[in-house]
Amino acid sequence: MKISEDKTTNDNERYIYINASFEIPDELRNKDLALYASYIKSADKVWINGTYIGSSGKFPPHPFGCGVRAHYYFIPKATLNQNKENKLLIKVWVANYKKISSDIFIGEPEDALKKSAFKTFYTTKVNIFFSGLMFVVFLIYCSMFFSLRKNTDCNDYMIFALLNIHTLMFNIPFYAMELPSISALNVSYLWFLKIFFCYGAMGAVYFANSFIIHFMKYEVDRKTYHLRYIITSLCTIIMLCAPSLKVLTILGPLAFVLNLSHFAITIPYLYKGLKDPERFHNAQKILMGFAPVIISIFFDLILRLLIRQRNLPFFTVYGWQLTILAFLKYILTEYNRMYLKNTELTNRLSEFNENLEEIVAIRTKELQDTNYVLSKGIEAVSNVQNNFLPQKTKQFMGWDLAITYTPISDNVSGDLYDYYTTNHKLEGIGIFDVSGHGITAGLMTILAKGIISQNFENGIAQDTPLNEVMQNINESYIREKLNVENYITGLLFRFGAFNKKEECTVECVNAGHPYPILYSSKTKKITEVKPAIANEQYGMIGIEGLNVSFSPTVFKMNKDDILICFTDGITETKNERNLEYGTSRIKKIVSDNADLSSQKILEKIEKSFRNFSDIDHLKDDTTLIVLKRNNSKDYIEEL
Repeated sequence: MKISEDKTTNDNERYIYINASFEIPDELRNKDLALYASYIKSADKVWINGTYIGSSGKFPPHPFGCGVRAHYYFIPKATLNQNKENKLLIKVWVANYKKISSDIFIGEPEDALKKSAFKTFYTTKVNIFFSGLMFVVFLIYCSMFFSLRKNTDCNDYMIFALLNIHTLMFNIPFYAMELPSISALNVSYLWFLKIFFCYGAMGAVYFANSFIIHFMKYEVDRKTYHLRYIITSLCTIIMLCAPSLKVLTILGPLAFVLNLSHFAITIPYLYKGLKDPERFHNAQKILMGFAPVIISIFFDLILRLLIRQRNLPFFTVYGWQLTILAFLKYILTEYNRMYLKNTELTNRLSEFNENLEEIVAIRTKELQDTNYVLSKGIEAVSNVQNNFLPQKTKQFMGWDLAITYTPISDNVSGDLYDYYTTNHKLEGIGIFDVSGHGITAGLMTILAKGIISQNFENGIAQDTPLNEVMQNINESYIREKLNVENYITGLLFRFGAFNKKEECTVECVNAGHPYPILYSSKTKKITEVKPAIANEQYGMIGIEGLNVSFSPTVFKMNKDDILICFTDGITETKNERNLEYGTSRIKKIVSDNADLSSQKILEKIEKSFRNFSDIDHLKDDTTLIVLKRNNSKDYIEEL
């Protein structure tokens, strides 16, 4: 085989000629034959013994590459010299590509057609199928975004839609000549590659990284946002300014590698997500979803750099498509879960409206197991509250608990405290403050207690994250309080098991409540328990339409550590000089008396509070909880 190349330097008119001679073996004489070529990325024309038998792609002056499909040319027996040498000539417009597949042969049409069909199927047909799927997904998720954006945060849907449309653009050059609408256009092949292949690749990388960050529920700061935007814009401009295919084949890979620096920005978010209990599952899904494309990248590197196999397609393309399908599954599953949840909530609300009196009666029985009716007034509400609140001093395995609780009028309070136990084991505590005063606030505490207890216990049974438990409490309270305007602030704690060092993990969510105080027996320091990032946590319970976030705060408690929480009726109480009691006095008392029991510490705070303020003329209910860690092995079950 002899290969010659012309000396033309114009990129659009650069050709090579493949000349080959062959004789027909006896078993193939007087038969039609066929030529098979694995792929020729640009365009080609084929002659046998001077007779033109076919072409692929388009030659200058309007050149267009034929992608990665296989080539099949039928050779009629009339064009062949049965007993003499035959001449094969292939003219190739190389478009600055330096390599042509070595997988070329002439044989029986059935063999060539079968191999061509198989090759074309997994290099072009599969890509056409996935592109069609991505276009449908793009339309569906755009529709979902525009229909849901007023009611919920659904930016994930639009980012996923844009990821699909840019991946589709990147795929088009692989099968462009299979689409008559594209191959019939006299468009510049250079600009076609710039817009679809290059810009599609840049956009796919950008939106893939955006999807990773949003999927894990992170907000990108303004500096990072601008940096990512500049990287993508710079890479895109570099490729769009390439004056020729030759320059594009040099600048394209460089710009693409530069664009991959997005992952250097995204990987730290992924690492943080793996360490964050709230985001761990989403970070795990990211790794599993990207596994196909990561594996296929290594597979391609091995094939091309080590084995030197260049006749196979880039498996990274198929790995990326599998990654898109994986995230499509994740998002559809989440959307289906949300849809079923909304349907369930709608059905429950409808049932509630239809059976209001029956539901109120059931709820009242669950809370009090009494025959009081809320309409009897303040006295009934007071009795109900006194009955449903648990005792104020209690010993649990590993815990010493003391509580003070003082309504400001008629023994009806808007404050609420509770603790949750299983077989003398303290599972959690809660402190809540209903807005307003009097009978309305008192009635809402009765409603809220049952909702909070039920959701907390369900959360324990189903291993639901504590922030989701608080979210469920918020949704249930909004649903069941009907038109009552009272909202609730509160703290909810969940306690883990003790390890061999008597250390216990505590998880806390805060719904707009004063920060609890934690005293460390090891460091002798006292701190407020609050999220590491203040804006990750906001909102109160019971305000319909308010976007809330109950990010969990996780910390450890060792033996003799002390946790104090309270309602704002204590810290915001003012004396005759218009000074607030605040938290500094509480912190000092706890630090100075950390070796005492929780009850003794509570009594000292109560005494300080009485000396500070006129307790006969308080303007708000007051509740204070002191919880101290002790040795779980010293616990003796009460008779």
